[in-house]
Amino acid sequence: MEKAHKAMKHHQMQAKRQHQHQSDLLPSNDLANDSDLQYYISSSQNDVVPLYKMLHRSGASDDPALKVSHGPRFTYNWNYLFLQDFLLKLQEHLLGRLLGHDFNRDNHRTFTPSECQSLRILGDKIYSVQTCRLYYTSYDIRQESDTIHLTICPYIIVGAPPPDQDETSDVYERFWYAQVIGIYHAKVYTMHPQVQDGGQVRRMEFLWVWWFGSEPNYKAQV
Repeated sequence: MEKAHKAMKHHQMQAKRQHQHQSDLLPSNDLANDSDLQYYISSSQNDVVPLYKMLHRSGASDDPALKVSHGPRFTYNWNYLFLQDFLLKLQEHLLGRLLGHDFNRDNHRTFTPSECQSLRILGDKIYSVQTCRLYYTSYDIRQESDTIHLTICPYIIVGAPPPDQDETSDVYERFWYAQVIGIYHAKVYTMHPQVQDGGQVRRMEFLWVWWFGSEPNYKAQV
């Protein structure tokens, strides 16, 4: 009897996860009929990530000694490498979007520490989901979609920005390549004076990516 109860419980949990996965993929009917919709990230709050707890657990805190350490933690703790300056970069990214700044390569611009601290994440929590659905118009003028999935299809290609005028390299990479390692949304507000209605709490979505770099001396073998 007890085994049957556990099996039923396990089946219910699997069905719940499957239902949640499907709901993460598809927007509501109102959004689905929006021809201007470019992407969809679920607003689910089932997977809560306490931001500061995550950063301190990984060792990526504000301790300067951790940032210059070359010991075993630096060598083997990949979470530490990924999370270095995570909060600072997140604040810069979200603040740049709120200010409407042009996206310049990997950031919007360099903000002062006080400007970064003006961006607040409500409850120090971000919410993780598994998928991001992208909508686009195909060559035959049909609306199509692709899905970024953290475990099934996490790799992406995006168009590279034009090179800076002072760059001397003759090689221009037209595309950037990355692996998406996190899909999140958060409720944020800011006290920055240049953000209109900055004190109003709003939901913002963002992807956490691991950029791939080129290997200049690598030669492919057939």
